[in-house]
Amino acid sequence: MTKTFFKGTGYTLLSSLLSLMFIFFSVLFLKNTIMMVIAGLCTLFILCGLHINYAYFEAKKHRSSDKLKKTVLKKNIPFVMGFGASLPLFLMWIMLMMSKAGVLPDIFGVYKLLNQHFLLITSFAVNGTQVSDITALSAVLLLIASFIPFIPIIVTYYITYNEIDIRKKLFYEK
Repeated sequence: MTKTFFKGTGYTLLSSLLSLMFIFFSVLFLKNTIMMVIAGLCTLFILCGLHINYAYFEAKKHRSSDKLKKTVLKKNIPFVMGFGASLPLFLMWIMLMMSKAGVLPDIFGVYKLLNQHFLLITSFAVNGTQVSDITALSAVLLLIASFIPFIPIIVTYYITYNEIDIRKKLFYEK
């Protein structure tokens, strides 16, 4: 269980690194709003894609193990995986709020740098470059954004573990 938790954290850190590299390579084009939206969506897809991959292979492994041993899924496994993936982002949000409260120095630039996959959300939620520019609504929006990895992990794990064929569910076939 602990290994699964930290594996999710590792995937989040890997997505941060890949998103950061992507943003560094596309920084010349970020002056244009359309390019900023495209870069923001790409970094969000990097985050979700890595977590979907992680949840898919963990669910396949658990499903085959459970079929072999004739056991039943522990209901908390996908939630532990999702929380492990969201933990670094949530800790960064806590540090950002501590900075806003004056406990830490202004780390808004560091927050934006380390959370590049939320570039689009952060840019639209906060109209400024300092922690004092964060409103209560934008703080709540950034908190919700820190739990974005939770959703693809739980959905992918559930679909994969239960062997649900999405194509058959979405498209009616005679």
